[in-house]
Amino acid sequence: MYKNVDPKVNFPRQEEEIVQFWEKHQTFQKSLKEREGQPEYVFYDGPPFATGLPHFGHFVPGTIKDIIPRYKTMRGYHVERRFGWDCHGLPVENLIEKNSAWIPKPISSGSAWQNSMKPADPPSCDMSKSGAPP
Repeated sequence: MYKNVDPKVNFPRQEEEIVQFWEKHQTFQKSLKEREGQPEYVFYDGPPFATGLPHFGHFVPGTIKDIIPRYKTMRGYHVERRFGWDCHGLPVENLIEKNSAWIPKPISSGSAWQNSMKPADPPSCDMSKSGAPP
């Protein structure tokens, strides 16, 4: 009745197979498309790792931030995932200013957005499995 379970499961390989299946069949994108027009559930999530690379302290909040949107999606809500809403900005802004070539320029010299910042470096960690859109 049941399949035998291999006691020597290779979980990393199994995860990669699942990720490849989801990518091949665009499972996440389909889950959003199928729920367009349904009531929205908005979960304001902060930047994934505003103060550095991920560490063990991100485990519990990251799990909660994953479970709630998944649950609401399974209940029929349209739930877009977007990072970057909730953050204690000033400490992060100070770190960016201190550790980058960010130099504010006067607004009078043109568009503030065009003149105020240099392009940011891309994230230094892989977020593809987080549920965040690429």
